[in-house]
Amino acid sequence: MKPLVDMYLMKRIVNIFIFFITPSAGLTTLSCITPYEIIDLDIDAVSNSFQYTTIGTSNISPSCAWLFQSSDPTMTIFVSNVNIDCTIARVAFFDGPSANASSIEGAVCCPNCTGAAAVNQLYVNYTKEATSATVIDFQITVLIGKDESRCSNGFGNYVQLTNDVTLTSPNFPSLYPINFVCYYSYTHFGGRIKVTFSYLDLEVDYDYVEINDGNSTLKLQGTTIPQKPFLSEGQKITLMFYSDTSIQMHGFKALISPFYNIITEPTTSLVQSSDKTIKEQSPSISSAFIVANAFAAGAFCFSFFIVLFVIFKMKRHSSENRNVPNACYEGPSSATKPDDYEIPVTRHHVENVYDENSARRY
Repeated sequence: MKPLVDMYLMKRIVNIFIFFITPSAGLTTLSCITPYEIIDLDIDAVSNSFQYTTIGTSNISPSCAWLFQSSDPTMTIFVSNVNIDCTIARVAFFDGPSANASSIEGAVCCPNCTGAAAVNQLYVNYTKEATSATVIDFQITVLIGKDESRCSNGFGNYVQLTNDVTLTSPNFPSLYPINFVCYYSYTHFGGRIKVTFSYLDLEVDYDYVEINDGNSTLKLQGTTIPQKPFLSEGQKITLMFYSDTSIQMHGFKALISPFYNIITEPTTSLVQSSDKTIKEQSPSISSAFIVANAFAAGAFCFSFFIVLFVIFKMKRHSSENRNVPNACYEGPSSATKPDDYEIPVTRHHVENVYDENSARRY
């Protein structure tokens, strides 16, 4: 029995460790409130992970409920992963706003089980099983989306791009079918084509998405999303989805966008993918445009400082003129004399005046 006890303790330690690292791992912690907590799912995020835990709390509620919902009534909500200890609790799923809706999966408990799917609203009910349990925690991953594959097995789709197009695997976000092939051909006569993946979940080594632009090929498998979008070198790409005869996953979601070359002088950078190097052109501004703008800015700044210098010199000259005293005026300066000040007159007695014309004295 000791090995089993050790295994149980090890599992508890792992769960506690997961709890403390989940904020950085993108998990949202659920609350246990009455009658239930409403979670509005982000339809652009595709995958949302949640956890409920009583680690660090003194009271454990015997029952909790959550309502996951979408603002788009056409969206499918799919539980791709449930992680719960069966010795402690059970979780039930309902296709609707309450436990009165149709039951999808009732009283399940399992590590990494999957399968519950609902349209627009998913009600989740947790029930405590072990009365002596001191810690309860579980995690679920919820996918949201809708099937936008527009694919019949083995048949091609030919699309002339004029705006953005969303593409998914068949049955998305539910499991894609086995032994299935989808072909797509996209053309953009006004420029190139950009493919941006927001979700990827394909069986490694067997199922894949392949993009070809006539010069190079990008092949995607597993769950690693390319860091940068695929950018075609020409006006046309072909895209193929393939699944083999076993193991179903959730597939992919991508945005196919027309890319317009509003470029005067293109610059080239390298985009690394899983098995190829793609040349990507990014918009840049011409050198002539940069030089012209720099020259105009410099001329403006030079003119501005010249005007400031002239104004400063004029003010200084005016100030100096006001402060120069009158040589024929004896008294206070004009800046300090009062308004009623009278100029004093000094009378001098003239004793001798010489007249050059008469050469005589008065």
